[in-house]
Amino acid sequence: MFGFWSVSFGLFTISVLSVVMFGVDNFAIIWLCLELVSLGLIPAFFVSSVAGVNFDGLFRYFIVSGVSSALVIVGFMFTDLWLFSFIGLLIKLGVLPFPGWVYYVACNSNWLVVWELSTVLKCVVLLIPLVFGSLNSSFLIFVVPLVFVVLALFFWVGTYDWFSCWTHIMLASTMSLLVVVLSCSLQLGFCLFFVYCFWASLVVWFLSYFDDMYRLSLGGWLMYMFLLVSHPLSLSLFYKLVSGYCISSCSFLVIVFWLFYSMSEQVYLISWVVNAKGVPSSFSSFGKFL
Repeated sequence: MFGFWSVSFGLFTISVLSVVMFGVDNFAIIWLCLELVSLGLIPAFFVSSVAGVNFDGLFRYFIVSGVSSALVIVGFMFTDLWLFSFIGLLIKLGVLPFPGWVYYVACNSNWLVVWELSTVLKCVVLLIPLVFGSLNSSFLIFVVPLVFVVLALFFWVGTYDWFSCWTHIMLASTMSLLVVVLSCSLQLGFCLFFVYCFWASLVVWFLSYFDDMYRLSLGGWLMYMFLLVSHPLSLSLFYKLVSGYCISSCSFLVIVFWLFYSMSEQVYLISWVVNAKGVPSSFSSFGKFL
């Protein structure tokens, strides 16, 4: 019960502070809200009913939060060093070349932590254009395509369980959202953010039932096809269409590499279904997903 209330308080704190961040124009208050939002994730690490408490992931999260916070405050204090603040936010988001800590924390925590990392803490992305305005186009031309290529390859060389698989998808979604808010408009960014949060919440809830990556009931198979594989009747396709519409306003190079990543992701997810011991023949476990 204590775990439930502590997590609920953390989520409430994150929600309130996220709204406050968008309503102030004082860098000191924005930085303070960012720090409190980061602290709001900590109670989720101690929910032993979800999974055993793993202090390795929590310790890594503390270290990364401290380093990114120091960089952010340095940039806020000295305007000539604004790049430090930007790098600090990229570290906090786990954007290339700083994704290692996200994989470590996700694979050494529980699905509640992964859900908060995937959804509520992603509001930081929406803050970037408000603080920094438009950035040099070289970031979008060189960094974004590289991120999509690396994540596309990670599906084939760095997927060990559902935690790592979802982390690839989560980081790609972070980059997609970052591209939209930097090169398109904040309104489109909010639209993509809310659609993503709805879809990601369902996917994380679904994946949290699978400790064994190679065991899937027929009900689970149907949910897998609905949530993760893009086809005309899937929620995944709806999210992809919204993402594609938002990204279509970006440069041609960004669009091409986003399509490359999306194809690699879908080929991997479909190949998993094909190779995962066939399709189960009963609905025996379907009720647990309702």
